[in-house]
Amino acid sequence: MKSQASSRPPSLRERAEAALLSRARREQPDVSSTEFGRIIHDLSVYQVELELQNEELRGVQNQLELARNRYARLYDQAPVGYLTLDANGFIRQSNQTFAEMVGWESADLAGRSLAAFIDASDQAVFRGRFKSFFNSPDGKSLDLSLQDRSGRRLAARVTARRDAPAFPWRQPSGDEPLLLVIVSDITERKQAEEELQRLSLVAAHTTNAVFITDAEGRIEWVNPAFVRASGFSLAEVAGQDVCAVLRGAETDPAAVGAIRAALAAGQGYEGELLSGHRDGSSFWIHLLLDPVQDAGGRVTRFIGVQNDITARRLARLELQEKNAELERFIYLVSHDLKSPLVTIKAFLGYLEQDLARADTARIAQDMAYMRSAADRMGQLLEELLDLSRVGRVARPPVRVGFQELAEEALRLTAGGIAERGVNVRLVETALTLVGDRARLLEIWQNLIENAVKYMGDQAVPDLEIGVERRGWEWVFYLRDNGMGIEPCYQEKVFGLFEKLDPKSEGTGLGLALVKRIVELYRGQIWLESTGVGRGTCVRFTLPEAVEQRSEAV
Repeated sequence: MKSQASSRPPSLRERAEAALLSRARREQPDVSSTEFGRIIHDLSVYQVELELQNEELRGVQNQLELARNRYARLYDQAPVGYLTLDANGFIRQSNQTFAEMVGWESADLAGRSLAAFIDASDQAVFRGRFKSFFNSPDGKSLDLSLQDRSGRRLAARVTARRDAPAFPWRQPSGDEPLLLVIVSDITERKQAEEELQRLSLVAAHTTNAVFITDAEGRIEWVNPAFVRASGFSLAEVAGQDVCAVLRGAETDPAAVGAIRAALAAGQGYEGELLSGHRDGSSFWIHLLLDPVQDAGGRVTRFIGVQNDITARRLARLELQEKNAELERFIYLVSHDLKSPLVTIKAFLGYLEQDLARADTARIAQDMAYMRSAADRMGQLLEELLDLSRVGRVARPPVRVGFQELAEEALRLTAGGIAERGVNVRLVETALTLVGDRARLLEIWQNLIENAVKYMGDQAVPDLEIGVERRGWEWVFYLRDNGMGIEPCYQEKVFGLFEKLDPKSEGTGLGLALVKRIVELYRGQIWLESTGVGRGTCVRFTLPEAVEQRSEAV
């Protein structure tokens, strides 16, 4: 086992002696053992020691120079400005980045006050806060407006820490306190914030619902109109996925998927969506979603604008229904008008034959058929004209009592009532209506005629006319004990030209006319009957015709 002495590295002297011995063997094979020889030997060893020390020092110096250059590049080429300030705010040292910020050469900045590069609007702020900032900079920052030589302004955020030997090439400053200041250019961020504030100001005062999300689609801000439209407050939706907020129980998943795809791709979106309200209801919106990009083209936010189009959608559906109804109306009118014309045309041929034979009896019969067909056509045209006027020809509204209308309708239909022997009971009511008197009268007149016509073979036919209060609205009714109607046909009877009994008299327009007038006053009409032979009750409402001050007795 080797001793410790043998395992340690040779000392500088030992290395020098070895080098000298090697040199001596080459230059002087016979070394003198005299005292003079020893002195020469010691001097030679010392010389070699110095040479080795110089070589090592040069290596260390080269390494230090490389490190210094690396730190210098990092310092000068940093993405932020670096300054060393004294207690009076004067610049002791600066990097190239800060020099470029203010448009000066770095060498010319030493000895100048930082305040000289601060815009006049922020001078007072800087001077008022610098002492406190210098003494305890941790956790503090100053947002200042700097100005370069050309007058260009840039927004800067200043942070700092007390000076430390972080940069080895700096000369020591003794005990003088210095501050290492970091200056960040936040001009683009400030501009984006100001733009966002302007957009927010506009959005806060618009009637459209507006929201702003981050790049991932998480809500950052909503305007008051969004709160009113959705029922959600900003506190409830902040940080939430916008798709989850917009989605309701009836929302089409495909529409939500399209929005998510647009967000993921950083693209805009426009479309219609059945959105959900906080209370669980649904409403249609038109959604416009646009990405907001920074100067580098990176999407940083999305701005969404939504309009409630529920009324527009309903109007569109209503228009589609009206168009479909119009097409059906045209078809039915052409069919029903053609029928009497076919009859007239056929009997004109018979009339020609009967005239040729001078058959007086048949001629009279032919004329009677044609007259009946012409009368039916005239009645049909008159009722169609009357139907077309509903809601188009408006008479000045007048106040009229329900009792008065019902009694007049009974007088107009008295012949049919007496002929059929119907017992009529009118429930006395002090309810007042306001509207087109003639149109309102048509409702009760048509319904009474219809009830008498379909009374059936009842031994004691009854008809009750009245009105009753149901919650907040008045419901009018006509209840009979006539033929009744199967539930499956109860909606059909209000259609154009609909007659459950094709052989019955009439055009099938009476109940359609009643339905139009009821709808004109924003009301509804429906039948209640448990089946054939069990009577019928017609009920309807007239919300916009009932005078609110009325009281039922």
